[in-house]
Amino acid sequence: MNAIPQLLKDLRALACLLLLMIIGWQQWTTYTGDPGQSDSKGYHSQFLNPIQYTEQVYKKDDITAYAGRFEEVKQIFKTPTTLSYVGEAVVPNNGTREMHYALTQYYMAPHVLLRNETARDRVVFNNGASPPTLSNRVCDTVLYNLYTSGHIDPSSNYHLNNGWKVIKDFDNGIIVLAR
Repeated sequence: MNAIPQLLKDLRALACLLLLMIIGWQQWTTYTGDPGQSDSKGYHSQFLNPIQYTEQVYKKDDITAYAGRFEEVKQIFKTPTTLSYVGEAVVPNNGTREMHYALTQYYMAPHVLLRNETARDRVVFNNGASPPTLSNRVCDTVLYNLYTSGHIDPSSNYHLNNGWKVIKDFDNGIIVLAR
């Protein structure tokens, strides 16, 4: 009768020991690198000198680079402004379109960005990827965020063919037009 509880106790102790060994191995490989890779340098430099590591990678990520595109644009508008926002016509998926709009709105704050301000966006910019979201306001200033193509095609652009003029092309995909 006493053999079964003792066996369960021994199995529990063995399971705990095995779990501790797995955690130890995971910690060791995280600190020293993957032992299966001959060129692995490990992560110990990040642990030994976190300040130096942070200085090396700080502000070198994609989101920070995306934000840097808007610093000059914000200098044009001294007071909070409402702008029409036009994103890239063709994107890999709707999530990319939403992410770029959200990041642009965040970095352009306190300015307000309205998307799809006229019916022509249903055809030209919405591209059927998502239901059109139309605003009843039409802004005299338009912010183009062309993160893939980088430039407007003057022959087919709705704004350039309907009275808007380029205020500034920042040569990074950001273009400001106004009437």
